[in-house]
Amino acid sequence: CQLCQVGDYVDIFSGTVCTTCPVGLSTQGQGAGSDQRPAAVPEYFNSLDACVPYCRAGKFSMWGVQPLGSSECTNCPAGYYNSENASTLCIPCVGGSYSNT
Repeated sequence: CQLCQVGDYVDIFSGTVCTTCPVGLSTQGQGAGSDQRPAAVPEYFNSLDACVPYCRAGKFSMWGVQPLGSSECTNCPAGYYNSENASTLCIPCVGGSYSNT
């Protein structure tokens, strides 16, 4: 058996092809890589429900998408920011600047 790529899921009714998530949605990652993120459980990628929104700017998650079973990504802490969608981390503000989110 082969796993679908990140951003794809297998429809449990067909079970034979990977289907790409709609625009603005993705799945969590396939498994642990060199970045040491824990493995996602591919059994959950068996329906469109596995496709979740990307984290918006100012928020982050381990996978850059809304964690399964959670209502949203985590806000960057005060003094940190990110300006990109699908962020996996927040960046410290440079000296002389701030962020209150």
